[in-house]
Amino acid sequence: MIVKTALLGLLLAAAATHGVPADFECAWRKSAFAYAKKLQPWLTLEQLGVLTASLDVEGTNPCSVDPATPTTTPGAAIPPTTHRTATPTFGLGSRDLGTQAAQVVVDPHPAARCSDTAAGTVAAPLCSIAAGVAKCRGVVGCTVALRGGVVHRPNATVHLTSADSGVTIMGYPGDSPPVVSGASAVTPNWQPAGTVHLPNEPTSDQWPIGATERNAGEHDAAKCTLYPGTDVTGGNDLGTASATSAEDCLSKCQADCRCSVAVWGQTSPGHHNCYLKYAGRVEAIGGKPANAAINCTNRPSCPVPPSPKPPSPNPPPPHYVWKTTLPQGTPQINGLLVDGVRAIRARYPNANPEVDKFPIGYISSVNEWLPPRDYGPIKYINYSETRPDYVSLFQNYRGGVGGACSVYSPPFSYWCAEVPQGGGASQFTLPSGLMYKSNDLPHAPYKSVDGAVIWSWRPGHWANWAFQVESQLEGGGFNWSVGGFQGGRGNKHGAEWFIEGVLEELDYPMEWYHDTKTGDLLFVTNSSTAPTNTFEAPVLKTLFDLRGTQADPVRNVTFSGLVFTGTAYTYLDPHSPPSGGDWSFQRSGAIFLEGTTGVTIKDSRLERLDGNGILISGFNQYTTISRNHIAYTGDTAIGAWGYTKGSDPNQPEGTGPDGTDGNFPRYSVIENNFIHHLGIHEKQSSCFFQAKTAQSTIVGNICFEIPRAGINLNDGLGGGTLIEQNLLFNTCGESGDHGAINTWDRQAYLTTVATGEPSYRPAENEIHHNFIVSDGDADGGAVDNDDGSSFYNIHHNFCIYGGAKMGNIDGHGKMVHNNIHAYSHVYGTTCFWNWPGWFPEPPYHEQYFNNTCIIEDQQNYITGPNACSLTNGSSIGIVAQNNTVVVNGTALVKICGKTVTALEWLQVGVDPGTVVQPGMASDEIMTLGAALLGF
Repeated sequence: MIVKTALLGLLLAAAATHGVPADFECAWRKSAFAYAKKLQPWLTLEQLGVLTASLDVEGTNPCSVDPATPTTTPGAAIPPTTHRTATPTFGLGSRDLGTQAAQVVVDPHPAARCSDTAAGTVAAPLCSIAAGVAKCRGVVGCTVALRGGVVHRPNATVHLTSADSGVTIMGYPGDSPPVVSGASAVTPNWQPAGTVHLPNEPTSDQWPIGATERNAGEHDAAKCTLYPGTDVTGGNDLGTASATSAEDCLSKCQADCRCSVAVWGQTSPGHHNCYLKYAGRVEAIGGKPANAAINCTNRPSCPVPPSPKPPSPNPPPPHYVWKTTLPQGTPQINGLLVDGVRAIRARYPNANPEVDKFPIGYISSVNEWLPPRDYGPIKYINYSETRPDYVSLFQNYRGGVGGACSVYSPPFSYWCAEVPQGGGASQFTLPSGLMYKSNDLPHAPYKSVDGAVIWSWRPGHWANWAFQVESQLEGGGFNWSVGGFQGGRGNKHGAEWFIEGVLEELDYPMEWYHDTKTGDLLFVTNSSTAPTNTFEAPVLKTLFDLRGTQADPVRNVTFSGLVFTGTAYTYLDPHSPPSGGDWSFQRSGAIFLEGTTGVTIKDSRLERLDGNGILISGFNQYTTISRNHIAYTGDTAIGAWGYTKGSDPNQPEGTGPDGTDGNFPRYSVIENNFIHHLGIHEKQSSCFFQAKTAQSTIVGNICFEIPRAGINLNDGLGGGTLIEQNLLFNTCGESGDHGAINTWDRQAYLTTVATGEPSYRPAENEIHHNFIVSDGDADGGAVDNDDGSSFYNIHHNFCIYGGAKMGNIDGHGKMVHNNIHAYSHVYGTTCFWNWPGWFPEPPYHEQYFNNTCIIEDQQNYITGPNACSLTNGSSIGIVAQNNTVVVNGTALVKICGKTVTALEWLQVGVDPGTVVQPGMASDEIMTLGAALLGF
């Protein structure tokens, strides 16, 4: 794609300008590709092609990584299968039934003449998976074998209980992988319903990022003006640039044709980032103060004119609208698959959510965000038991019930506590609507907003919100009463937004609209010939529900060699903050596990599921999710979320500080999965997310092309989680203020995990031998140990662009050692960043030792608190030693309110064994990384 190529070119140019070798960007991409093949040597040509598209920028060859040619177009739907294909596809593992005690065959293909009362043999197969499970019930070692080459469409969620323990559901040996879909087939009779013309409409392949959202006058100003004391939020983000001053930040904006505003933003006392933005009213950046906002419009012209655009003498051909009337009583269609690929719900501005990333398809301004609704009073909950390890902020468990948190189910959150604490802390709230500018929605007001949804980013891009429109307002606006619960952190304003589900915005190929009053389904193409595609409407939200209890769990169920697809969206279903992190989550998934032991999901493909892929909920032990290909999910690929309890009479069921009953996931193994292109709907999503979960093992996974952090740990309950030998890159693609891995620990939890006895102290979490790229907007380090994160051992990781974030707001007790931090950033260029508030108290100091820190000239090796003195080493409460600082030029240390050279810092005597040495070539850095990770 032209946009991605141009963006990589900017990255390469920026690298050369800022002291990073010009070939470094390509070097790490080639190295990441080699590591991927080492981690998963069984990758298919299709999977290698997806990697190439992400690392080689669609084969445009500025960073060619491999001659492998994908067998399918990246982003394409599941390839068609024949009914009896001897060659398996998708890299799925062996499906040999071996010596299973019993086999039940399910084959709904018309030629098979199936019946759910049949014997369940090849000659007399069953029709439905549910019938197959029922026939296996009580038979030890029974296998439900699904025939390939046909789509299995359960008419309801398939439920398994403890009575179904030991069953295996898998593909029939020798067949292509069977498809299990939650979508119903739509049989349209398309009739022409008119045409629409969009003169000169840009697409993401034709225009630079942001060009679709700018106003014509934004290029015309003759000068840039510096506005001191401005708070900066809003506008559309182009990312951060390395700059040494407000004036340097301004020059970076002037050099970029897309840039309208440069922000010299204060991230902490004495620390700044240079944020480049285009278009939109600018008010605040991530809730952080800024001391300089610079209107910058005298930069070079972009390769295309800004919108609005003059009419073309040769307008493009029209788009064609087609109509079919669905059977009476058809419920509202909320999703549509066309040949297995998501179609686009009619929206403004136009964008394809599977392909286009923010800022494409967003409106950057409003007249007003309407004030929050009054949800009544909050009932505050505070427990007196404290964690002695924490200095002051997160010692006890707290929260609030009701009030603004009534939007959640259960209606409880740490962020409704009387005094929530942490970065940007404030009580949860939401806007109740918005008033738009007339030119922002040229087709409004609308005839009907039934079923319409407003999507908005939360300021700072920590999450996005979906609001179900309730009504239109006089003067141009919308209000809502449902939604906004898709993130854990609130705000009285939204940020960039769009609307979907309105007829007047049906104007672009692959867009659709369902009118429930008339029964008409409308679809747009670029062809005057009626569509002959296959159409499906997702209906089921969960395909398989495995549900037992701690006393009577579902045991040893296996799914193998299947394709799961076509589930319906869940973004307007009940959500709740699982614990004290920044997230909100929905307790659902295409495959849902609760009360199980020994469940295995392996060698399968999960694709275009509009909610979560797999959710491990409550008591589950020894779950294994292995060698699956998970892509294009609406939300998170794999999630784990436990239950706790509390003694306060107002404490909702499933919440509270007490986890001693073990009603949470333990010993899960998430291994060797190939996961990419997630968060199509909800941007607060990841490859693996856990909350109130302990002792997970996340190993050998490849995770990329996602809007937020790749792995998220929402709390410190129990601890004992191991993250090793994973590849993460192209994370934080649409969100900000995160790392490629993100953790929190704001709530105190009592468990027996660490010692076998009740304790608030968790077992140590370990993160090692990972290849971590902190690209996108991952400015929080390689591992963003956010508020309160404690007791981590982080070692032997190869970290590109990401450093160590430590001591953050009461975090403590972490060791970061034997890592390579190459050109790393943590809220500015630094390898070892400490929160500027205070040092952890002994013996819980943060430790940074035996690392290789590769930085640019005049950049920081260490950034630390101000409350110390360089003439009194005992006042400096960190442990740093035996590090190698690699720099062509001068390395700096910013601590105790001063900036000194690294050599001056070493003379203080608190960093023994650390040395400074000349810079390395990019290939030398990659050789070091390969030796560290063993490839």
